[in-house]
Amino acid sequence: MTFTFINDIISNFWFFQTESVVPIFQEWSTIMILILFIIPFVLAFVIDQVLHKSKFHIVIGLILYPILIVAFTWLLSNFGYIFGFSSIDFNLLINTAIKYWWVFVLFWPVVGFRLIMKLFIKEENADKIIGSVPVPIFEELAFRLLAINTIFLITKSIEISLILSTIAFSLIHLPNKSGDRWGGPVKINATLVMGFFWGIIAIKYGLIFSTIAHIIQNIFGVFIMPKILKE
Repeated sequence: MTFTFINDIISNFWFFQTESVVPIFQEWSTIMILILFIIPFVLAFVIDQVLHKSKFHIVIGLILYPILIVAFTWLLSNFGYIFGFSSIDFNLLINTAIKYWWVFVLFWPVVGFRLIMKLFIKEENADKIIGSVPVPIFEELAFRLLAINTIFLITKSIEISLILSTIAFSLIHLPNKSGDRWGGPVKINATLVMGFFWGIIAIKYGLIFSTIAHIIQNIFGVFIMPKILKE
C-alpha cells in the first residue's frame, strides 16, 4: 500500500529546499508595520472577548470562521496589490486545499512544543513564560516560514500560500481554552485574524517583524489582558 501524500510532503516540504520566499529581514516601513500590527491586535481582542462572553460562543465561532476566511481571501485578492500581491485563482485555492489537505496537519506537532519546554522551564509561571516568548518564535518558524514556503513550492502562488498557512496556523489553536472552558471556536477566529496580518508582515517586511508582533501579542494576552479583564 502506498500513500501518495507522503511523497508530496517529502518532495515539497521547505525544510529540504534551499531558498525561501519569506525573508528573515527586509527593508521595513515603520508606519505600515505598526498598522499591520495594530489592526489584528484590536480586531482579535474584540472577537475574542465578544465571543467569550456569549453562551453560544461555540456555534457563533464555527459560523464566523469560514466567513472570515472568505472575507480575508476577498480582501487579499482585491486590495493585496497595496503590498505587491496579485489576485487569487480561487479554483487553484480550493483544489490545493483539497488535494494537499496535509498542509493543515503537517505542523500540528508545534502543539507539543509547549510540553517539551515544560521539561526545561519549571518556574511557577512556566506556562506564561513559555507562551509569551518561546511559543511565538517556534510558531512563526513553523507557519510563517516553513508552511508558507512549503505551500509556495506546490502552488507557486504567494497569495494562496498566505491564506492556507493562515488557516493551518489558526487550526492548531482549536484545543485551546477560553477562560475556564473550551474555547477552540473562539481562538481559531482570533488567531486567523492575527495569522493573516502577521503573514503579510513576514512576506513583505521579514520574519523578524512578524515574530516580534507575535511575541508582543502573546505577552499582552498572557500577562496584561487577564489583569484588565479582572478590573
